Amino acid sequence: MANFVRFQMYKGSPVTISGDDPCIPDDLNETTVRSITVAGDAWVVFDSLNYKGEFRIFRVGNQAFPSALTSIQSVRMINGGIDNSEITFYPHPFFRGTGEIFQSKAPQLQEKYFSLKVTKGAVVFFDGENYAGEKRILLNGDEVQNFTAVKLASIGKSVKTARDMES
Repeated sequence: MANFVRFQMYKGSPVTISGDDPCIPDDLNETTVRSITVAGDAWVVFDSLNYKGEFRIFRVGNQAFPSALTSIQSVRMINGGIDNSEITFYPHPFFRGTGEIFQSKAPQLQEKYFSLKVTKGAVVFFDGENYAGEKRILLNGDEVQNFTAVKLASIGKSVKTARDMES
């Protein structure tokens, strides 16, 4: 099955991307993109370079430009889709200790974890409890070996799976 995200432009040829791209050179914004088509796995589009800033998740099909974003500057594919997201938290840095698996949202994460691996789908972390504050998304294959090494007391205070973000 082909995996791609295609941006149908108001003028000119469509822009098709078939793999993660941290720096899209094209001008993709609400005045230039007529629609977005996704084939295969789900995709995440970001309004900033290097998978930062606000983001929106797109499943298979055609959709309008996301009103929450002003532009699209980077994209990532969620290998395996978002229906069965899974993350393993570890009590010590570098994945040491017995991992604890999460497959659903958690409004309050305990501060006993120091590393993690996303093993399926995608998960969204929030700086605050109950899904409040800044958010960041991690995808299948992403890992954080040591929270303190990346200057985080924790990865976040609450977490949702990508599927939970749709509701």
